[in-house]
Amino acid sequence: DGQFTAAIVTDLGGAYTYLERTDLELNGKDELVIVGVDQPIAVVKGDGNGGVTVNTDGMPNVAPPMTLVKVDSDAFPDLLATADGNLVYYSGTGTGGFASDPVVLAPVGAVNDVAFGMIDDNDVEDLVVCDDAGLLILYRTP
Repeated sequence: DGQFTAAIVTDLGGAYTYLERTDLELNGKDELVIVGVDQPIAVVKGDGNGGVTVNTDGMPNVAPPMTLVKVDSDAFPDLLATADGNLVYYSGTGTGGFASDPVVLAPVGAVNDVAFGMIDDNDVEDLVVCDDAGLLILYRTP
């Protein structure tokens, strides 16, 4: 009926600016994955009692933009971002977190946004990057 309960306010302890929702553990329960400049990835889960828990333990620092998508061959969502001039992904662990070391996919300039979608109409998701020079870069999946 368009109503919400009173807000639950949780201090993340840093300047987090971007979030996405996904089911990291493939258990039917969504988590929020939140990133910010010079901040470790924060994973927010419901605690079963109307509150939330926030986990940053062992998480790498990842700045926005990012997106959550399947990149590697396991079933778990991965985190796609940029680091040191490269497009990278952090493999989802299946336990509510991500690998600490990124896998480099391609060199890129400064990236404004990243997304996955079936762009070239071959029923396989492609990667699209929008950079700060006004270029739209399509990485096609064969």
